[in-house]
Order: sequence, then C-alpha cells, then structure tokens
Amino acid sequence: MQTDLPPVVPPPYSAGEPKNNAMAMVSLGLGIGGFLFLCVSVVFAICACVSGLMGIAALVTGYMARQQMQTSGEQGNGMAITGMILGGLQIIIVTCGVIFTLLIVIVPSIGEIFKGLLSGLK
Repeated sequence: MQTDLPPVVPPPYSAGEPKNNAMAMVSLGLGIGGFLFLCVSVVFAICACVSGLMGIAALVTGYMARQQMQTSGEQGNGMAITGMILGGLQIIIVTCGVIFTLLIVIVPSIGEIFKGLLSGLK
C-alpha cells in the first residue's frame, strides 16, 4: 500500500539585504583609530607618525572599498567615505604639525646663521 504524498518544496531563497563591504569597515576603523593615535600624539610623537600612516591606509582602503562596491552591490559607502575623510584630515593635521615643528626648529637657526654672516661683513 503506497500513499501519494505531496512533493516537498524547499522554502524560497531570500537574498536578504546586501552585506557591508569589509574594506569599508576597515577604512572606518583605521580612520577612527588614527584619530585616537592623533589625540595621544600630544604626549608621544611616534603616535603622530602612526596616525599619519593610518590616515593613508584609511584613504587607500576607502577608495578600494568604493571600487569594490560598484561591482559587488555591497553596502557601506558611508563608512568608506567617512574613513576617507578621517584619513585625509589626519594626513593634513600631521603634515601641518610636522611643518610647524620644523619651522620652530629651523627658523631660529637660520636667524642665528644670518646674524653671524652679517656680523662677519661689518
């Protein structure tokens, strides 16, 4: 005796929402982490160097994430843009800090050199 059972139909596949792009999350993390290092750089100068490198990495990974998202359909454009903005700000702040520090160190030395040259001409 055989009974006919209805065929088992699997539930329809739902794709759900697109995932966030991993590079976008890395870019945002580097941007935020770099700003934390920038805050600590007031005490430790090496942290400014690390912050600058993290800023460059945030810019690069943010750009790569945006390129990947155009083809993959993943989400995370806002995270990538925020990481790129934070990275760019870090680079600008660190560069201005380096230039300011060099001016403080070099300009007085140049003044002393010119004083020596001018006194030698008299």
